[in-house]
Amino acid sequence: MSTTPTPVPGEKKTAADRRDNYRVDTAVRVRLRSVETPGGKSKGADPVAAFEELALAAARYRKDLSNAGRLFVDRVVDTLDSLTASLAEKNTDHAWGAPRDLEANVSAAGIGFTWSEELAVGSTVEVEFSFAGEGSSVPFTFLGEVRRSIAVDGGWNIGVAFQDLTQVSQQRLIRQIYDVQRLDLRGRASTS
Repeated sequence: MSTTPTPVPGEKKTAADRRDNYRVDTAVRVRLRSVETPGGKSKGADPVAAFEELALAAARYRKDLSNAGRLFVDRVVDTLDSLTASLAEKNTDHAWGAPRDLEANVSAAGIGFTWSEELAVGSTVEVEFSFAGEGSSVPFTFLGEVRRSIAVDGGWNIGVAFQDLTQVSQQRLIRQIYDVQRLDLRGRASTS
């Protein structure tokens, strides 16, 4: 796992550009489905979106609570995290492909990974992924446009740019990327 910013020489970036383009290489579990499939994007209640809203509200008001209140809120959010992850894992929609564990390059703007099948550049897919290891197990689910599909040894190098990120989802993703970076840096420090 590595954390690498992707600077562009000679170009001054805003804080939002730096945040959106900061990438981590890490293990993820990914599922894909074509938006053109009969299943399409689910129309029902989205437990992940509800979790994201509650987690954001908890983080916002947590600082105003006493220690006991913060511990309680943390426990509730952890419980909701586990329940939401369990609901997402039990999704029986057959339009989704089987989940695959792989190394991916993740940023707030998109995800890159090696896939066994070619995906057409310009096509729209729905991507569901969760980070392996520590941290939240609630998956991220986004619509994305395939921007890169290059044949490589053992498959296709795929790059997907996220299209429908809500501010709440983007904040949760950025927080998770920073958590991965922090764990990576701690791991490096302990081996020195």
